Amino acid sequence: MTHSEYVKACQRTEHKDLPARLINEKTGEIGILQQCVWLEAPEAMLVRIGEEVTTWWPEDVRDISEER
Repeated sequence: MTHSEYVKACQRTEHKDLPARLINEKTGEIGILQQCVWLEAPEAMLVRIGEEVTTWWPEDVRDISEER
């Protein structure tokens, strides 16, 4: 996920109340972006999978919010 893709996911999540659905392309897991850091690209992202919160690396992640 690029920094601009990350910013778009954060904007959608925080301003439109539409959770950003992400897929970890290494594991196939799908989760919801939990926290955004606006000033810079994150080293890692907090992602909720069910009741668990975990860390994913941006290079492993793709936003699938608009895919059906």
